[in-house]
Amino acid sequence: GQAKVWPGERILLYRNGKGLVFAIQMQCPHALAMLGGGEVEEYGDIEGLATSGPFVACPSHTYVFDISSGACITEPPERCSPARTYPVHVGGGGEVYVGPLPNPVVDPGIPMELGHKVQNRLVEKGLDRMLSGQ
Repeated sequence: GQAKVWPGERILLYRNGKGLVFAIQMQCPHALAMLGGGEVEEYGDIEGLATSGPFVACPSHTYVFDISSGACITEPPERCSPARTYPVHVGGGGEVYVGPLPNPVVDPGIPMELGHKVQNRLVEKGLDRMLSGQ
C-alpha cells in the first residue's frame, strides 16, 4: 500500500490478489499509530470459519481491523472505534480514485474468537518477518 494525503487525512490503500483496492484511514483509531506499518493479510477461512477481510494489525497494540469495513475485530466497540473506510474506483489505466466521504460503518459479523485467531496469525507473520531480517 501507499499513503496519500486526502484533505488532511492519510489513507492506506491495499490491493488484494484479485485486484480489488481498499482504502482505510492510515491512523489507528485506538492508539493513533500508523496502520501502514502493520501486517496485512487476507484469509479465505480460518479453521473452517469464513472470514471477509483483508485485515491489518496495528503495529502498536496489534488490534486488527477489517480493511473492507473498518471494524476492529479483536476488541469491543467501547474499547476501539472502527476505522474510516472510503469508496474506491480504479480507472481503466489502473489509477486509483478515493472518494472524499467515508463509507457507512458496517459490522462484518466476525466473532471476536475468530478475530483473535486472525490476530495471532498476523503477529506470527510479523515476528517471522522481523526474525528473518526483512
